[in-house]
Amino acid sequence: MSRNERRLAKKNKWAGGSRKAMPATTAHHLFNEALKAFQQGSFFDAALKADQLIASVPESAHLFQLRGMIELNQQNFSNAVNYFRKGLSAEPNSTDLCDVLGTALSEMGLLDEAITSYRRALLNDARNPGTLYNLGSALQKNEDWRKSEKAYRDSLIYRPDDLTTQLNLAEVLIAQEKCEDAETIYRKLIDANDQFIVGYRMLGECLMNARKWEEALSLADDAISAGLQDAEIFTLKGYALGAMMRLDEAELMTRKALELEADNSQAQIAFSILCFYQENWLNAWKYYEARWRLPNLHRRPFTQAEWRGEPLKGKKILIWGEQGVGDEVLYATMLSDVLALGADVTFEMDARLVPLFERSMMDMKCLARSTQPDAEFRNIVFDYQIPIASLGQHLRKNEASFGDGSSFLRSDKKKTQEFRQKYKSENDLIVGIAWYSSDGRGLSKSMSLMDLKPLFEVPGVQFVDLQYGDKAHERRAFEEATGFSLIHDDDVDQMQSLDDFAAQIAALDLVISVSNTTVHMAGALGVPTWVLLGSTPMQRWLMDRTDSPWYSCIELIRKRTEEDTPYVVEAVKNRLKDFKI
Repeated sequence: MSRNERRLAKKNKWAGGSRKAMPATTAHHLFNEALKAFQQGSFFDAALKADQLIASVPESAHLFQLRGMIELNQQNFSNAVNYFRKGLSAEPNSTDLCDVLGTALSEMGLLDEAITSYRRALLNDARNPGTLYNLGSALQKNEDWRKSEKAYRDSLIYRPDDLTTQLNLAEVLIAQEKCEDAETIYRKLIDANDQFIVGYRMLGECLMNARKWEEALSLADDAISAGLQDAEIFTLKGYALGAMMRLDEAELMTRKALELEADNSQAQIAFSILCFYQENWLNAWKYYEARWRLPNLHRRPFTQAEWRGEPLKGKKILIWGEQGVGDEVLYATMLSDVLALGADVTFEMDARLVPLFERSMMDMKCLARSTQPDAEFRNIVFDYQIPIASLGQHLRKNEASFGDGSSFLRSDKKKTQEFRQKYKSENDLIVGIAWYSSDGRGLSKSMSLMDLKPLFEVPGVQFVDLQYGDKAHERRAFEEATGFSLIHDDDVDQMQSLDDFAAQIAALDLVISVSNTTVHMAGALGVPTWVLLGSTPMQRWLMDRTDSPWYSCIELIRKRTEEDTPYVVEAVKNRLKDFKI
């Protein structure tokens, strides 16, 4: 029995508020029957009895609370809110009613109202660990990490061993980049129970994201030594080994994970990455389909049959973009292949890409992606639909199928010329640079602007800032420390206008960048591009090669180890001295 149910059972006193139409003893008995039915999960019977009572005792806060709990447990959240509010009209200071009202509001997504209701509950019971937990949860959903952390910590003062609160607190700490504090929580949980598999998994994720690969490997070994035969633990070990460039061992561990759980999505993705590295294209694409079972990726709600390689001549196919802008551009290299098969192609993409693709690929229809499919789709009958990366399993079965990797996007010529005139200084090379990208799991893709200082020592080069996000503070610090400057064009906001960004890139002689959207845009536009990669790169860049089958104009410059940034920058500096347009 939950806390609220126990309190309901204790507080079923009817004498003060009952009507003469139903004697207090009868009301008391009927309430107990309604409560018992509710506790047994007989919600329909419980609702009938509660409604019978409401007709006679409408002013009872405890009855409205029970009626609201019945609705809440059936996920009728709006109805639950109405009953809880009626209860609060009868008893405005009820801690329990404020608490459950907050829960119903939170489930409806009305987080600000839920938070207010939980705080109202705490006015009369400031030490209630359940309400403090609920407040922390609502604040967490609202991404108010600091206040959520405080609520969870306050809850743990009075309920220190509550596992769910500790796990949620760790998630909030990670969101604030307090990863070491989160690691401490997970380690304590594992120390208390060496069979606590969730602790191993979550700590492993923390360690991989912090690039503590040896610690992640040691953790996986500890879990295996404790007797945990778990697919995700072996996958963790495979990821750690892969990040340490021990690829043969990584494959063994990933295969072990798949033996334990053939359908484990994390293991399948890990195996897919290894297959991409080995250029084992058929298995790489096959296992990459497991991405749709990951929690952060969702299919578009299209109901047409998925294309599985059938003849396309005279057929209408809907291809829809997925993941980030860089991914959409990368996989769009396959669209010309689909058009060559005689298909009538519609491509649903990030709205910011539409002007660029409409100019570049006039043989297909371009539609902007919205939360729900565009109304225009209702007037088009498609024979097939497919997410864009899934084209690879049909169109990129071996390296020969990639073609020549030539450019396929066309910038706005007028804008490109204007940018060229703005940036050109005498005979200087115009070189765009970008140095930051969100990190992949265990894979550092970023540098600092200061790391690139040696490049600025090369004479006859004008650098242009292509970095997304607000990096004004870093640019200013760099210029003050080195005396070097780069052009930052306030007229270009690549987060808002990718067409402007494409024109800016097309105006350059060369792009030097870490792996992010910049290099995909430059590759698709045919601008010479040097990509600075970590020792274990994203799978799209493969292994042990300096070229890319996706883009002919891209050259890959790899670190030998993750600490190898100075070597890579020096190599680029020497190349830049000799670069000719």
